[in-house]
Amino acid sequence: MAPAGYERFIAYRYMRVRAQEIFIKLITWLSVGGVAIGVMALIVVLSV
Repeated sequence: MAPAGYERFIAYRYMRVRAQEIFIKLITWLSVGGVAIGVMALIVVLSV
């Protein structure tokens, strides 16, 4: 299993972008939010 520091490094690398790449940053955050909402909905549905 990879150490948590490596995972955070990879996540931070893709979450920070230069000013000219603001569209990519927006798409990244929308994707992360969509996955988080999907996982939360799946957990709620399966727990009932």
